Order: sequence, then structure tokens, then C-alpha cells
Amino acid sequence: MTQAVTTLLIFFALLFILYVIAIVYLMLKQSKSKRGKSISPDSLLVVYATQSGQSEQIATQTAEQLSHANQVELVSTEHLSAEQLQAAKQMIWVVSTYGEGDAPDQAQHFDQHILKSALDLSQQQYAILALGDRRYANYCEFGYRLNQYLQQNQAQPWFDLVTVDQMSQDDLSHWNNLLAQHFQQDLEISTQQREWQSIQLKSRRLLNEGSQGQPLYQVVFDCPKALQWQSGDILVIKCENSNQDLTDFHLLHSELNQIQLEQLRARNLRELPIRTYDQDLTQWLNRFKLLPLREYSIANICVEQQLTLVVRQEHKANELGLGSGLLTQGLKLGQSLSAHVRSNPSFQLLAGAQPAIFIGNGSGIAGLFGHIQHRIADAHYQNWLIYGERELAHDNIFAEELQNLKQLGKISELNRVFSRDDSTERYVQDILRLKAEILKLWMKQGAVIYLCGSLNMAQGVDEALQEILGADQLNDLRKSGRYRRDVY
Repeated sequence: MTQAVTTLLIFFALLFILYVIAIVYLMLKQSKSKRGKSISPDSLLVVYATQSGQSEQIATQTAEQLSHANQVELVSTEHLSAEQLQAAKQMIWVVSTYGEGDAPDQAQHFDQHILKSALDLSQQQYAILALGDRRYANYCEFGYRLNQYLQQNQAQPWFDLVTVDQMSQDDLSHWNNLLAQHFQQDLEISTQQREWQSIQLKSRRLLNEGSQGQPLYQVVFDCPKALQWQSGDILVIKCENSNQDLTDFHLLHSELNQIQLEQLRARNLRELPIRTYDQDLTQWLNRFKLLPLREYSIANICVEQQLTLVVRQEHKANELGLGSGLLTQGLKLGQSLSAHVRSNPSFQLLAGAQPAIFIGNGSGIAGLFGHIQHRIADAHYQNWLIYGERELAHDNIFAEELQNLKQLGKISELNRVFSRDDSTERYVQDILRLKAEILKLWMKQGAVIYLCGSLNMAQGVDEALQEILGADQLNDLRKSGRYRRDVY
């Protein structure tokens, strides 16, 4: 064997050894990453579970402000291990509840596995801030479920669980005060300042005339340039009373002058405070609660400063819903209301040309349609839409627009189902099961699933995806951001 050949063999042997070392290093690094970063048991652990980003925002503020006098670690429930939970001595939890009492998507594994395991937490003290919406029956349910688990495993709370209704600043102030007293330092944790903009109603169109379901409207606003959004974002509106609402109230309270009446435009006239004998009119009016905010998925990309919503008209106790009633009936063409855009990070469109599967029902078409427009604008045409409604005859909304996109090749797969029609496939999950092999192929190609619509629909889709892909793959999709939901 020549010297040159020997040298070459030694060279390749060294390369192979370096390759093996690199592979072992990467495997160890990946293993360590899966176990989660090392956290000192003496650290104050601030943990968040978020769907819209609000819990993360508050948790981040909390960690930053407490870090001046404490060793603080900030971590998501997605990356919190059972070992880290058991080792921690001080914990602050900031958790959202999603849908009807569910944990946020990225906290599903934590909720379904860690919260079902028995741990010795007797050395742990904690506080919980639970974010929710009182309009839902299971208000802050995930927060209460977490609190029950911690106490059952012998952890001790610093004070009672604190709930926050729709990011109420009063509720957050209560949380500030409790934390400040416990840590003996000033804290100021608040929501981001909203920049409210005036948007003007341009058009309104009934989409499902003759439907057995509640009316569904397309509502279009002219917006100032200061109002910017991306697909998947949420429009937050200030509810207000219509002119007719104020007129009707004035008939019952004729002593009100026009200035006082106008001041009630943003006040709740459906839940009046009791007027005591010693209160004058002004004192009574000052006790009227502000009307709540309402949120709607934006149905288009930001083009020519026109913003589109798809709104289901809600009826409760013989009254129109506060937000849907205003948008579909109370607000007249040319009139304006105050609104701002809220980012929706858990439902944002992932960049890239990978395939996209859009699944939804009802007014959920809004969030999906915005994403489809965005994908088409980026020349990404491997799009699959699965959409459900009631009847083909009356609820075939956006039929012409979607069919045109299909014919142009900008939507490669289009499946519509109607639950009240006589068909084998009546729900979106039926399509998933029927086309399971195509779904698996798309997922192998790196597809991202976007789901927008009702909670019942979402539960049916989850069950179908688990059957087709398996629980482990579905959980991996959630963790990697390839299963993104906006559910109500």
C-alpha cells in the first residue's frame, strides 16, 4: 500500500470520527432540549399558557419587574416538564382559558399529561392569574383546574386565584396589589395601550337569505391608514347603543337632556344600576357600566384600507347580541365606530410555500378567507379548503368567489359540506375521514392546518385528526405550530 493511499485512508477515518462525534453531540443537544433547560429550584418560576399572546405579555411583564429583586425564570407550559414543576419552590402562573374551559392549544400536552400525574409539591408556593371571558359558561376553567391540581398535590397558594374578565384593567390592578404586597415592591402590570381608530361602515350584505340558521352578514368598513393588519388578526370594537336604543331609553327617562343621553351611548342600558333614594340623576348615570368590547376575525388582507368581517347575528333573550346587533343592524351606512386590531399569534399564517389546509364552518370562513387571500398574493396555490354550513340552497356563501379561485388553480382542493342536506358527508370531519390518504400525503409534504369556527366543529375535527394521524403526531403538530386554531 502506497504512502498516498495510507494518508488518504487516515484522512477519511478522521472525517468519519468527526462525523460520529458531531452526530453524538447533536443527539445529546436535542435530548437536552427535549428535557427543557435547566432551572434552579431557588428561582421564581413564572409560567404562562397563552392562545392569543395576552398571557405571555402579562407573564413577561411580571418576570421583568420581579427580576430586579429576585432570580426569575420565564417559561411556557409547552416547555415545562414534570421534573421542573416538582422542583420549583416559588411559582407564578398566568394562564388563559380557551373555548369552553379548554387549555390553550400549546398547553394541551401539559393539561392532559402533567396535570394528571401525581407529584409531591409540598415545598411549593404559588399564585395564579387566570384570564377568561365571563360570557362563557366555564369562565377561567383551566385556571381553576390548575389551582385544584396544585392544592391536591400539597402546594400552598400565596392568595386566592385571581380572575381577569376580558383583560379588565380593574382585575389586573387587583393582581398588581396582591403581588406587590407579597414581594414588598411596586409593580405595574397592564395591558398594552390601545390606539383606537374610527372606522366607517361602507356596505353590509346578507349572505344566507332563507337559511334555517341565524343571519350571516358580510360587513365592510373604510379604515384610516393608521389601522394596519395581517391575515389572522382580530378586530376589536367598542360596542355602543344605537340611536334607536337611546330614543327608547329616553322615552322611559324623559328627565335626561341630550348631553346626558349621548353620554350613555357607550354605557350598558340592559343592566341598570339600582338608583337609591339619595342619589341624584348624575350620580346614578355615573354608575352605569361601560359596554364590553367584542372581537371578530378579519376576513381580508390589508388592501386599499377596506376591512371585511363575516358576522353571525346573535339573538339572546329576545335581544340582538351587543356586537352582532350593532354590526348587522344598529350601525347605519356611513356611520362610524371605534376599533383597533389585536394580533393573533397562535393563528398567524406561517411563512413559506408549504401546503395549507383550511378547515372551518359558519363565520369561521372569515379567518380562513384572509389567509387564503394572503397565500394567493404570495403565489402559494397548494391550498385545500374544507368548509361546512347548513343547506346548499341557502348557505352556499362565497360560492362564486371560491369556485373562481378553484378554476384558476389558486385553490387546489375545495370541499363544502352541508349538515341539513341529505348527504353521506355532512360535516367537515367527514371529509377528513373520506380523504384520509390525501390528508396524510399533504402532511408528509409539510402542510399546516388552520382551523377557524365553532367549538363543536373543532372538537369533531380534533377527534378525526387523532384517528387519522394519531395522538402523538397531532401533539407534535401543535408544538411545531403546524396545527393552528381560532375557535369560539
